[in-house]
Amino acid sequence: MTKSKTVIRMYGQWAGNPIGFPENPDDCIEEVWNQCGGYVSGQCSRKRGHGPGGLYCRQHGKRAELRASRSKGAK
Repeated sequence: MTKSKTVIRMYGQWAGNPIGFPENPDDCIEEVWNQCGGYVSGQCSRKRGHGPGGLYCRQHGKRAELRASRSKGAK
């Protein structure tokens, strides 16, 4: 019997919060930054369903597909 290894992504890690916040499984997995100039990142709050594995929102899914195609072409 093999156990599947689940990856838990953490967001918003910094010196004041070294553990950060766990991934919300309903939201896009892209790491985003505060528009007001904050120095702490967080998880994109848009809903998943696009891009590789359906893990991204529509906006970040397009970028993720482009990154994946570029990395495959570079190898």
